[in-house]
Amino acid sequence: MSCFLLICYHLRQKILDILIFYDNNIVDEVGGIDMDLHELFAHLNERRKKLGMTFESLADRAGVSLPTVVRILSGKHLSAGIDNVFAISRAMDVSLGIVRQPEPRTVRKKQAKRKADYLVGMLQGTSGLEGQGLDEQTMKEMKEQTVNDLLAGPRRRLWS
Repeated sequence: MSCFLLICYHLRQKILDILIFYDNNIVDEVGGIDMDLHELFAHLNERRKKLGMTFESLADRAGVSLPTVVRILSGKHLSAGIDNVFAISRAMDVSLGIVRQPEPRTVRKKQAKRKADYLVGMLQGTSGLEGQGLDEQTMKEMKEQTVNDLLAGPRRRLWS
């Protein structure tokens, strides 16, 4: 039985979706928008346990040092090299691959919406404290305008 993990777009240590396949059948859909590397490494560690592999035998099979394997699978090494993560995965017959990369325009728009929600939410919170809260329609219009401003302005401002 082989295992195949499909990782759908990794950005700033966030994984949008992971599908786990065993013998080409989807058996589990993991995570969601907040899935992070801790959870990915926890899934790899769980796979190691299910296989009955020790850290030592995994390190030998993967050609990765024992301390590195332990740090990665314990979630303490989030800046692990992708080559080490792939080696560990291959040693357990797990294939990792990026499935989908959204268009840059889509990613920028999503970031602009996220940042606009944050900025307008801060304004709403401050206004609420002063007894001048904003109605929903005004907030919606402000968010739309902020998204447009962020997309039209310098990219550095979008990502800061």
